[in-house]
Amino acid sequence: IGVFPNINAEIPSQVIQCLPDNLFFFEALGIYGNDAVFSWDFGDGIGSSNLDTISYHYEDTGSFTVSLTIEDNGCTSSNSIEVIVIDVPIATYDLSTDIGCNPFTVAFNAYSSNPLIADSLITFMWDFGDGTFDTIQNPSHTFDPEGTYYPALTITVGACEGFEEMTQSTTVSVLPTPVAGLLLDPPVASIYNPVVQIIDQSIGADDCIIVIGGDTFNICNYTQNYYDPSHGYEDTITHFITQIVTNSFGCSDTIMVELDVLPAYIFFAPSSFTPNGDGINDLFFGKGFGIKEFEIFIYNRWGDEIFYSKDRYEGWDGHANSGEKIAQQDVYVFVVKITDIYEMPHIVTGKVSLIR
Repeated sequence: IGVFPNINAEIPSQVIQCLPDNLFFFEALGIYGNDAVFSWDFGDGIGSSNLDTISYHYEDTGSFTVSLTIEDNGCTSSNSIEVIVIDVPIATYDLSTDIGCNPFTVAFNAYSSNPLIADSLITFMWDFGDGTFDTIQNPSHTFDPEGTYYPALTITVGACEGFEEMTQSTTVSVLPTPVAGLLLDPPVASIYNPVVQIIDQSIGADDCIIVIGGDTFNICNYTQNYYDPSHGYEDTITHFITQIVTNSFGCSDTIMVELDVLPAYIFFAPSSFTPNGDGINDLFFGKGFGIKEFEIFIYNRWGDEIFYSKDRYEGWDGHANSGEKIAQQDVYVFVVKITDIYEMPHIVTGKVSLIR
């Protein structure tokens, strides 16, 4: 009694091929001897073979069931696979737009031209025409600098490649974009130097506007005074200046710069006051900006200190000796010691006339 192993017939899987150049190579795999008998059916109603290996060409497109039966030593084993023959696929894609301003980003959308071919079976190879490439199905690409580009898509499906229809190209036009730019002179302002020139430094612009706060100016060279008496100028005040430039193609660019108006020290005092209780000019005190520490001394003509305060908003009301006596009408000397916001000391001296 002879016992023989199972034949376990197998056919190697095949990749998709195209008309008219398809040529499949089939090989019978399994455990069999030299006297084995083979029977092939190529599923197109035309071809058959009794060889162990064979090359076969299909005359039409479709999905074909290839069957193999091996007989040896009274044992039989069969197996089958599916092979696919397609028309040459066409590289097809859409793009979001084909003309725009530099830098110009385009979204590409590739898809199968054959409803029988899943996108997952296609290999996509993009050449964007600027020396860069990609292999994803739906890439986005930024073109820079300006000019004309010829992006192309080449696809492969299985063994199908190299056909003219499998590469498609288009044209992408990138328009010049102006470059916004402005210069501030001086670059930093202060209460002593609040006037700033805004100087146009843009390139390639045909139109320009400046936006300062809520105001828009259709001019690019402009002079602005940033003094605002409502501010105490004891802290840095930042202003934002925006320039928007446009060219004849409708391409635009925007830049925003910051202008700092720095705090500054200033102090001044009146030369007289009238402390008569009428609510007008009843107190003597100085005013200023950028003051961190403050002391004021008032002296009579004999050099006696008659008033002192560290509160710059208190003011001298014309009394002497802590308010016990009324100072007579006369000319008095004041000394003010100040430390400014930059920790710099200042001493201000002067005379004030008390008028009753």
